[in-house]
Amino acid sequence: MENLRVFYSKLERGEKMKFCMSVADALDMSVDAVIRWCQGRGKTKDEKAIKVLSECSGIPVEFIFAK
Repeated sequence: MENLRVFYSKLERGEKMKFCMSVADALDMSVDAVIRWCQGRGKTKDEKAIKVLSECSGIPVEFIFAK
């Protein structure tokens, strides 16, 4: 199962921004923070954020930040 970083890397450039904006809007936070998570430069421990990432990407929660 792929993780968030792999999922993100497979998206087209425009789709990457749409995905990050969708997650950021759902969490009322900055797009930059979501981009950092997607690029593997950070991760959140916030369960709500992980759930939203899972719902938007289709990746099961336990695989979002898996190595």
